[in-house]
Amino acid sequence: MRRFAGIIADYAYVGRSRLRYWRYGSRPPAPIETVPDAPAPVLLIPGVFETWHYMKPVRDRLVALGHPVHSVPELGFNRHPIPEMAALLAAYVAHRDLRGVRIVAHSKGGLIGKLLLAGEAEQSGGPGRQPGRFERMISINTPYGGSRLAHYGLGPWREFAPAGVTESLHARR
Repeated sequence: MRRFAGIIADYAYVGRSRLRYWRYGSRPPAPIETVPDAPAPVLLIPGVFETWHYMKPVRDRLVALGHPVHSVPELGFNRHPIPEMAALLAAYVAHRDLRGVRIVAHSKGGLIGKLLLAGEAEQSGGPGRQPGRFERMISINTPYGGSRLAHYGLGPWREFAPAGVTESLHARR
C-alpha cells in the first residue's frame, strides 16, 4: 500500500510540474548575475519529456542560496539524442563563459551531464579547448546502465536501451 501511495505522489508531482508551464511560461527566469565570492553557477538538466518546470523547486532553493542557476529553454522537452543535447548545453556554457559549473540533473539529464563531464575530461589537453567549465554533478534517478523496458518504448524512450545509453556516453570517443 505504501508503494502505491508513493507512485501516486510521484505522478501528482509530475502533473503539477506540467501545470507550472501555464503559471510561469515557457522561458525560465534569467540567472542572477554572478558577483564576486558568489557560489558556483549551477546548470539544471531535466529528464526526457520534462521542461525546466520539473526542477523549479530545486532551482528556487539554489537561487535562495545565492547560486546563479541556469535552465536552458532550448532543451524544450529534452527529447533529442543525448549527444545533441550535450552539445547544446556545452555551447550555452561556453557562450556565457561559465566556469566551475555544478550540474544538477534528473534522469536523462544525468546521462547528458555525464557526457559533458567526460567530454571535457577528454578534451582538456586539446588545442583551443577550455577545461574547467564543469566541476561536478549531482544526478537524481539517472539510468546509467539503461533500462530493459526501453525496448518496448517508442521514439526518445528507445535511447534508454542499455546499448543505446552506452553508445551515447561513448559518442565523443
